[in-house]
Amino acid sequence: MGQELNIYASSGISDDHECVDAEEMIARLQLGMRVLIREGSTERNADALLRAVIEKNLPLDGLCFCTDDKHPTEIRAEGHINYIVRRAIALGMAPIDAIRIATINAARHIRMDDEIGSITPGRCADILIMDDLEKMEPDMVLYEGNLVARDGALLKRCEVRHYPAWILDTVHLKRAITSESFALPTVHPGETTQVTVIELIDRQIITKRIMASVPVRDGQLSTDIPNDILKLAVVERYGKNGNVGVGFVKGFQLKNGALAFSTSHDHHNIVVVGTNDKDMAAAVNEVARLHGGLAATKDGNVIDSMSLPIGGLMSDRCAEDVMCELDRINRAVAGLGCTLPAPFMALSFISLPTVPELGLTDMGLVDVLQHKLISLS
Repeated sequence: MGQELNIYASSGISDDHECVDAEEMIARLQLGMRVLIREGSTERNADALLRAVIEKNLPLDGLCFCTDDKHPTEIRAEGHINYIVRRAIALGMAPIDAIRIATINAARHIRMDDEIGSITPGRCADILIMDDLEKMEPDMVLYEGNLVARDGALLKRCEVRHYPAWILDTVHLKRAITSESFALPTVHPGETTQVTVIELIDRQIITKRIMASVPVRDGQLSTDIPNDILKLAVVERYGKNGNVGVGFVKGFQLKNGALAFSTSHDHHNIVVVGTNDKDMAAAVNEVARLHGGLAATKDGNVIDSMSLPIGGLMSDRCAEDVMCELDRINRAVAGLGCTLPAPFMALSFISLPTVPELGLTDMGLVDVLQHKLISLS
């Protein structure tokens, strides 16, 4: 990894937000890269990295904070960058150092410290005012010098945006999606066969490559629900080729039904996981009907869904409405047996073919470390 990392840094890449342990962080800092310490919905990396920073007394100049991806419901419950600042302080970092990483370090990294990052003359007057540096909960928020929020309540509503028609119509299935779209025929004569499976890792977006036995029914590879081996598929949604990549995944703990999502990094095709092909097809078709979004199905019926019409990626509704909808659909998913705290966020990263060890795209299963497509067997 040392040679590859050196090549990566020498190509002009100046930061990395994918570090999951102290060794990775230190290796990047030694090469002069910035490390963005991350804490998102599924990327829970901050505590491990912050402990290393504090225990090893690492220099702070090369550090910033980021969330990568974090659901609004968790921002409501925990906070955003201020949550990572709070964790740093709780682990023993001086408040001024944690604030420095979150503000001036970030501004310097993106070369905007002449405009933002400090409360100094000539900079933008975007300021959080708080009376407790350990809680890190703003009492007042100033934006461009104006008071816009106090005690957790907005004092000024955001401007209503109007979007061009094309950005609200980006989901186009090349061909009809049915149960047969997810069929995996096999010539294996036995009742079971070994397949390559993507295994989720708790609180991480990296995955593990494992082999597992799945049933063979009527000449088709099938799910093994008791052992949490479910089908996973990525459906091309731009109307270009109609590809459907199908594989297997372990970690969702669904007992029945399916989930689908049109935010799947970074190609943003429709990704779906399910216990059976019928529910998977119903979930994908519901996402397409919504012009993008989230869907949960059971017994061939939609039990809940949420629209993300802007590019098939974002909602056009206010944050309060989005949080209510997300809470509701997550409860529906939990009712299907899923034990993940952020199931749709986990689904969004599993099709990313740049995060080890495996990823699934509409073209099939990808060995990330070898940079090539591989078969299921």
